[in-house]
Amino acid sequence: MTRTTTATGTCDNLHKKPKTDKQPFTIPLEQQFGPFTGTVRDKKLKDKQVLKMRNERTDEVTEYAIEFDLERPEAK
Repeated sequence: MTRTTTATGTCDNLHKKPKTDKQPFTIPLEQQFGPFTGTVRDKKLKDKQVLKMRNERTDEVTEYAIEFDLERPEAK
């Protein structure tokens, strides 16, 4: 994700280089993902899925990586 800061008028315009490395962020996605490997009885679930979504208005393609590593706690 690249973020750019600009200013118009007489205020100070800070010329920062945009960060182009991978940066984690949280965003709600209104989509169902899967199927993932594993069952409800597994003690450990680990999977990764890469989704490519296209914005119909701008034709921009965004790639989302869904990755998780879950472990069931031991029963007491």
